[in-house]
Amino acid sequence: GGAEAGFEDQPVHINFDIDKTDISEHITNVTLTGIPAGSRLSIDYTDPATGTTYHVPLPIHNGAANIPIGFLGENMSTDGLVLTPPANVSGSFDLQLNVTSTEPSNGDKVINHFDIPLTLTAVADALGVTINNAQVVDGDVVHINAVEDGSFALDISALTADKDGSEVISVTISGVPTGATLSAGTEN
Repeated sequence: GGAEAGFEDQPVHINFDIDKTDISEHITNVTLTGIPAGSRLSIDYTDPATGTTYHVPLPIHNGAANIPIGFLGENMSTDGLVLTPPANVSGSFDLQLNVTSTEPSNGDKVINHFDIPLTLTAVADALGVTINNAQVVDGDVVHINAVEDGSFALDISALTADKDGSEVISVTISGVPTGATLSAGTEN
């Protein structure tokens, strides 16, 4: 494995190859740790008898998941391990692949640790915008009817589901007639 990178709200493929230096030893356990809370992990497994590929979910307990040895094949590698982080999570995470190697002749075991830095790049989420109690989407045109020389309320609300502070919301009002003024209300 090496450094892995992906985008917020998107699955990330984690690839690794386990090279054994002692051919008499057997890999007896592979565990991925440091998994962000709320993530899902799965592995692609191809049935050698049928050639059918299955997307198999792997349970995560306290940020760790066992990778079934039988899913890694004879070459002890995968490019089908998929980590799906929880919604709106971005930043750097320290994953670690822990590989247990056992000497069959005497049962001696050693655990090797391999760091897999993971970086999830933040992406802007779609906004929930309402104008005068009407839900609008990006690109919508909102028409406001007003009396000449009068005033009217323009109640605008813009929200994002991403609450980690990685996004900034700005609202642009265009097409304001010459001579018209906007204010934040009578209290401001």
